Amino acid sequence: MKMEFKKMNNMEVESWTRVCGFVSYSLSSDNFPSNMIKQILSFAKIPPAVNQVEMNPTWQQKKLNEFCKENGIVVTAYSALGAVGNRGWGHNRVMECDVLQDIANSKGKTLAQISLRWLYEQGVIIAIKSFNTKRMKQNLEIFDWSLTQEELNKIDRIPQRRHVYLGGSMSTGHNDILAKIDAELD
Repeated sequence: MKMEFKKMNNMEVESWTRVCGFVSYSLSSDNFPSNMIKQILSFAKIPPAVNQVEMNPTWQQKKLNEFCKENGIVVTAYSALGAVGNRGWGHNRVMECDVLQDIANSKGKTLAQISLRWLYEQGVIIAIKSFNTKRMKQNLEIFDWSLTQEELNKIDRIPQRRHVYLGGSMSTGHNDILAKIDAELD
């Protein structure tokens, strides 16, 4: 069974076009896959400037990031740490990733710093949230070091899995339908 994302309907196209009439600078999109952005680019007078998406070492979105770069669209990454602790839709795969923990231990950094540094090296804007002063300070301590090529290669090999919330329940294990959807996403 081939899963396909729907094309934008006329109302969605008209809505984007109307918004463009009120905006003089730029627009952003949220969780748009490249096929939807392609549709927007085909008619929009003002293309999206930013696409905000879930992105972290366990959901790297490489194809989408590359597509956005090629089209002058900045990617903003949210859930850099998997939104652990968010009961509604978060997950702990990032914070429990052995590969990231091994890299963190070898560098004397926190696992969160490894994830944030990886995002920084992908050239994306990182949207992070913390109310903990110690963690805020640690989040800023990612700019005076870098990941080695070997470490980047290890992170590249982390199994990718999108976190999906389906109608009141969380999908946490392997699911053939979700695997097919993920294969068609960027």
